[in-house]
Amino acid sequence: MQQNYAHSINTQNFMDFTLDERAHVSIVISDTSGRIVSNLVDNELDAGEHEVFWQPIDDQGEPLESGIYTFTMKTKEFTATKVMSVIQ
Repeated sequence: MQQNYAHSINTQNFMDFTLDERAHVSIVISDTSGRIVSNLVDNELDAGEHEVFWQPIDDQGEPLESGIYTFTMKTKEFTATKVMSVIQ
């Protein structure tokens, strides 16, 4: 999983990753207290390159406050967490 990157003209964040084989993938965004604010992916995905984009809103569609958040990707064989800043 690569570090996220922001689009230069809006608030979307992009996350790129590659799967060596088909796998169930979970990607969640959490605040600094560990509370999950957004479930981005919870699906079986085919092998290959993938890109997920996310606007800094929670699962209820509410904008998130500026701050530090983490995004965590999990498969059966792999877990990775990265940190990102949200500036509104």
